[in-house]
Amino acid sequence: MGDNKSVFQSGVERSLPLIFSALSPSNLLRFISDLQTARFIVPIEGESMKIVAAVAENYDNAYIAAFTSESELAKSGAATGFAAIVSYLSLKQMLADDLSLCGIAIDPFGARATLDRDQIESADRILSHISERGLPY
Repeated sequence: MGDNKSVFQSGVERSLPLIFSALSPSNLLRFISDLQTARFIVPIEGESMKIVAAVAENYDNAYIAAFTSESELAKSGAATGFAAIVSYLSLKQMLADDLSLCGIAIDPFGARATLDRDQIESADRILSHISERGLPY
C-alpha cells in the first residue's frame, strides 16, 4: 500500500462515530454524504488485487471488509502489505457485480458499521431526493 497508510483518511472519521453516539437525521445525512467520497483500506489477495470478502464472527453472510485506518485493518490480522485503498463507489460496484456479497462492513473488528444492500439503496435514494429537491430543513 505504500507509506501513506499512517496518514490515510477515509473521509468518514467525523461522521461514523456520530451514527453510534448521537444518531439524528442530520448526522445520518452527514454520514451518507461523506460515504460518497470516502475511501477505505480493503484486504486483497496478494498480487492478484482481488478484494477479500470477510466473514466476521457475528456475520452469517459475506461482506466486503472496509477499514477506515491502518489500525482498524490490523485488528483483522490481515497483512498490511496486501491491502488497497478503494473508493466507496467502487465497493458499491463490486456489490452490484457479485450477488454473493451481502454488503459492506466498515471496521468489522472495531466499531462495526454494517451496510447491507437495502441500506445502501436507501442511502442512494435519500441522496437522489436531496439532489432533486434540496435539504428538507
